[in-house]
Amino acid sequence: MKHLFLSYSRKDTDVMSRVRDTLRAEGFEVWTDEKLTPGTPQWSQSIQRAIADSFGIVVLLSPDANMSKWVANEIAYAGVHKLPIFPILVRGEERESVPIELVLVQRVDIRVRFLAQMQDLVDTLQEYLNSQEESEVVKEIEDPKEVSETERKRNQFWRSLIQRSKSKTALFANIKPGYRHWIETSAGKSKVNLFYIVGKDYGSVELYIDHGTSEQNKRIFDTLFAEKDSIEHEFGSPFEWMRLDNKRASRIAKNIYAGGLSEPESWDHLQDLMIDQMIRLDNVFHKRLKTMKI
Repeated sequence: MKHLFLSYSRKDTDVMSRVRDTLRAEGFEVWTDEKLTPGTPQWSQSIQRAIADSFGIVVLLSPDANMSKWVANEIAYAGVHKLPIFPILVRGEERESVPIELVLVQRVDIRVRFLAQMQDLVDTLQEYLNSQEESEVVKEIEDPKEVSETERKRNQFWRSLIQRSKSKTALFANIKPGYRHWIETSAGKSKVNLFYIVGKDYGSVELYIDHGTSEQNKRIFDTLFAEKDSIEHEFGSPFEWMRLDNKRASRIAKNIYAGGLSEPESWDHLQDLMIDQMIRLDNVFHKRLKTMKI
């Protein structure tokens, strides 16, 4: 995995260390220039390479950082490479700490509630990485000879479903139709995803929980299961709750038996049902996941 580049003023070294250590504890590789001598040719060249080789930069915002030409240069250089910027307000008031280039960029504020705000940043970073992985994993197969008849049908099914859903929801609007029996998108928490699944004679919508360790996943599942009655009441029908004690992940699914991949004449009706169920699935789980601290 590529690293994160950490941009900061040397006067914010103490809080930088806390941010760096927290991100590393969450599994991110973080690059900082703390062992280099500022202003030297080696320092400048190292920064350029580190930014170019990163997947994004985290910028610590403070009055001193706002006055730093080096922080400004790092922000500009990230823009040249079209990298995402994740700002953190660490010190001072917004009017004196936020540069004009980042005024409209969503940021977290760790001046109070450090851990809670850092968790929000971690979730945002994970969601970004997940979206990048999805775009890389689901690739078009250009040579039709490489695609089986079943894979061809799946791709056709997903193309149709994604197109039909665009008039009803933004969910899956930017997902490429693949050749597998599933497509997925984020459910609002890192590595907790919404799945569409299609089989020979059924369709399904699913919440797939693979946030981290088995213990974390079971904790998320158990927290949701504690609200089973109210969740199913909001959704309108029961789910299949699969804790999967012998596996790392957990699943919550709703199967729809109204046709399937082997019955193309059923696709329109089946897809409409799947889209409706997916919208309701997202409605009941997204708000709960977003406020859940695991």
